[in-house]
Amino acid sequence: MRWRDRFLFVSEAIYKAQAETGEVKGHYLNATAGTSEGMITRAEVAKELGVPIIIIPTFQVLTLTSDRVVDLVS
Repeated sequence: MRWRDRFLFVSEAIYKAQAETGEVKGHYLNATAGTSEGMITRAEVAKELGVPIIIIPTFQVLTLTSDRVVDLVS
């Protein structure tokens, strides 16, 4: 299963569980990639899917411009 498929599968499961229980659910999606650009792509996909929590490595975030990081966080 590729990362994009895994992100979609997890987001669908989160929304299904929330609808069934009425509780807020979450899962830590790992957005780690081989490059900073790959990590940004994964984080953007997670944001589009509405996933509330992602894991990103701090050493890659430090190499990004602050504008991109702020855009992903908001």
